[in-house]
Amino acid sequence: MGRLPDAHQAGAPRLVRPAGGQAPAGAGQRLPYDPLADETLLRAALASGEGVQFSHSVEEQIGGQLRAGFRLTDLYEDTTGYGVLQEYRVPTFLATRCVKDA
Repeated sequence: MGRLPDAHQAGAPRLVRPAGGQAPAGAGQRLPYDPLADETLLRAALASGEGVQFSHSVEEQIGGQLRAGFRLTDLYEDTTGYGVLQEYRVPTFLATRCVKDA
């Protein structure tokens, strides 16, 4: 999904629980995950050097885009590239491409 004019692209990690009920590493926060709303989370994100990340439910992400007047034009899923979820080809990332018609 390349960047195109008049397009909105968004991505969200999709955290799932594998059989056995154990959450994947880093899944200790509830959705929506917004470090700007919690100073402790923001400091931890900045200290990690990995940047500030946000997570949303699929309903919140795609529903919000549609309610804002965007038209969904593409959807892409991806995996972490490692671990048991990768072995079973469970997508853990979701990206959308939306266009706002004139």
